[in-house]
Amino acid sequence: MGKYQIEYICGHTVTKELFGKIKDREHYIQWASTQECPECKQAKYNKKCQEMAEENNLPSLSGSDKQVVWAVAIRQTFLTNLQSLIDERMKKVNDNNRERSMATLQIIYQIRDAIITNETSAKWWIDKRYYLPQDIIEDYREIISRNNK
Repeated sequence: MGKYQIEYICGHTVTKELFGKIKDREHYIQWASTQECPECKQAKYNKKCQEMAEENNLPSLSGSDKQVVWAVAIRQTFLTNLQSLIDERMKKVNDNNRERSMATLQIIYQIRDAIITNETSAKWWIDKRYYLPQDIIEDYREIISRNNK
């Protein structure tokens, strides 16, 4: 165990406590020096998420500046993971289940759009950050069903 100064490619230096064999620590330091620091990586990711939100005309979120930046990234992760889930399920569609699958897909997209339109509080997205996309969709479907009764 030891503390090491790691200078990242972006020019930032971070003190990091490393464990393990000296050879493994040295290998990590060498690798890390070719990477951006965690702060720069996060800032780049946050910027990309904000740009994607603007490109897709997603509604602005409300909250403190810090909450909004975080929530925009969470929302983008939700959308990306949901689309991946849909793509995986679409690979399993065949002639026997095509009609049902397409109906389900339409409902999922409607719920997704309702979430994006209605949930503009950064707090809501932050509170849901550990939820799986399918769980958010199901929870929201239940809320919509209760409100329509």
